Amino acid sequence: MIFTKLKNLEQLTTSEQTLVDYILANPNFILKNDPTTISEEAFVSVSTIYRLLNKLNFNGLNDLKVQLARGLNSYKDMSDPIDINYPIIEEDTHYQLMRNLRSVYTETLTDTFNLNSPVLLSQLERVLTNAQTIEIFTSSANIYLAKNFQFQMQEIGRNVLVPIDEYMQRLTAANSTPDHLAIVISFGGRGAIVQEILGNRKIVWKEG
Repeated sequence: MIFTKLKNLEQLTTSEQTLVDYILANPNFILKNDPTTISEEAFVSVSTIYRLLNKLNFNGLNDLKVQLARGLNSYKDMSDPIDINYPIIEEDTHYQLMRNLRSVYTETLTDTFNLNSPVLLSQLERVLTNAQTIEIFTSSANIYLAKNFQFQMQEIGRNVLVPIDEYMQRLTAANSTPDHLAIVISFGGRGAIVQEILGNRKIVWKEG
């Protein structure tokens, strides 16, 4: 089958490998387009397309399209699964890098959608609206996420605190009142003082 043949090709240049990866990921696009359009979308030259066709022993692009059409119904994605924690490796081509990042963000959006609901969104809206002050407790790179949220909320007149160091986080938590809302961002509940902060607050709801 053509898909297996493509996967097993050896001694390819970097641009040829990029093209192979693109064909495997987008066979329907190849079927519908000409060499110039394919070269633009796959970020390779037209000459790369014809060099690959020669290595496949095809007379032209139409031969490749015929083989793709024949094998498409039984084709399943044969690419290696992406490690969500390490989606990019040194050996990846530029196209693989783009594809892997797309997969990661698509999976993130899908998980976010599946883990939420209109009811939960309505609850969140009500809690955020009723809170006099919103406090965000997090660390590391998530600080930038929290700061961005703080900026956006302040644009609509909402008071958001983002204490950064542990001392200020403890002090902010200790001075919280019932009309304050605490948002804790962590990975699986990890963090030096996450449990301490959660232990001092009433939990409205907890996800994950």
